[in-house]
Amino acid sequence: MSEITESEERLARPLIRLAKLVGVGTSYLGMSHDYHEIDDDVLIEVLAALGIDASSESAQLIAIRRILNERYARLVAPTVLHIAGSEDRVLVNTGILDVPSASITLENGEPYQGTIEVGPGDGSQAYDLDGTFISNADWLPYAARQGRRPCARRHFDQCT
Repeated sequence: MSEITESEERLARPLIRLAKLVGVGTSYLGMSHDYHEIDDDVLIEVLAALGIDASSESAQLIAIRRILNERYARLVAPTVLHIAGSEDRVLVNTGILDVPSASITLENGEPYQGTIEVGPGDGSQAYDLDGTFISNADWLPYAARQGRRPCARRHFDQCT
């Protein structure tokens, strides 16, 4: 194969979309720089090992919808990694017309009193979650540059 990227047709297939959604590679370059697409049966087995049913196209579409619903229902990702000394952007899911707000709780339990700016998000399209359109924005917490951990609240729920 002379290709070095996957075709648009392949990328549009539910199995490939599902694999990419959960971080499973669908192609690779070999040692001699030749391009290989991973076979469908291998992808299905890898996804099954991750607990995802990809045995049919309908199962793949159901899994894609379930994963997206779970991701967009969260205010922030379940794990936010910060590397001390780097600038952070925390992607926040919010109603399409909502302006997100944030608080940062320091590791010692004290609230951060500094500025948290709101950025434009990642540019992805709004997502329909049970009739509510969810978009995203970036939180730009200046405290994170100093090794502090962000803590997000939605509907006055306690941070965990």
